[in-house]
Amino acid sequence: MPLPLFQQMAATATLLCLWNAPLALAEGVFSSKGVPPPRAERSRNHVKENDPTEVKNGYALLYALASDEAQVDLVFVIKRGSQALRDTMGKIAQEAKELKEDLESLRQDGGSTPFGSNGLPAIEVATRALIRGEKQKRILAGGPGVFERELLLSQCEALTYGMGLLQSVAEKDPNSARRELLKRHGEKWRELRRATSRLLQTAGGS
Repeated sequence: MPLPLFQQMAATATLLCLWNAPLALAEGVFSSKGVPPPRAERSRNHVKENDPTEVKNGYALLYALASDEAQVDLVFVIKRGSQALRDTMGKIAQEAKELKEDLESLRQDGGSTPFGSNGLPAIEVATRALIRGEKQKRILAGGPGVFERELLLSQCEALTYGMGLLQSVAEKDPNSARRELLKRHGEKWRELRRATSRLLQTAGGS
């Protein structure tokens, strides 16, 4: 028997920090799938203290987004969806995990915020939290059709934001190897955005 909505919300409070889009590359020298580059080479490509502040802020935003999107498929723990929806969310989560792993290879230190502050003012952080809460309510409260449409809408927004963020950071980053990494991920996020948009159209979205 399905859980009452309020129990669903409580059970997933730690899981559904998934929609941080602002309403919220996987191969190459950093890829966890390939042979790790020499330690000296990795060190040269770390994000360092003397890198531009806007670049470090951008990496912090990217890391937070990738961390959230890597969990997007966990919504199916409590909600049902079509196989096409599940497959698409699985692909988004997998690419986000790969981006997160690649970003982790760029950090010099660990911790929950490996790139430091994201530079956002407190009012922006609060606004994003409010919007995220509203999105969660719409996604969880709706029936199958509403759930699918709202989830796809939120992911179109998140992927569009991610595409723009990847491109913006790449344009400002002085490190050529990191730029190429971001560009490769940007291409993947763009293709996922297209696939999500196509599925949204079949779900009756606009």
